[in-house]
Amino acid sequence: RIMTWPGACEVHELFSADDVEALREAHPGVVILAHPECPPDVLESADFAGSTAALANYVKDESPAKVVLLTECSMSDNVAAENPGVDFVRPC
Repeated sequence: RIMTWPGACEVHELFSADDVEALREAHPGVVILAHPECPPDVLESADFAGSTAALANYVKDESPAKVVLLTECSMSDNVAAENPGVDFVRPC
């Protein structure tokens, strides 16, 4: 028997589509990447949604000029260290 819980990730649940809009207004040209545990409206508003590895690979492969990762703050720090030529906007 499987018992489900109608919960959400406390980190990813903090982001909203309004946040995505505000990031775009404050940082024109920013590429917004979202972890799939973010709310559906965030995923629809983001430029790309994928697993932690997929987000890191996107930055490495696409090398956007400016990017924001909607996921755990430390994840952005790790990906930024591996991609010094990319400008990271940190939402936290």
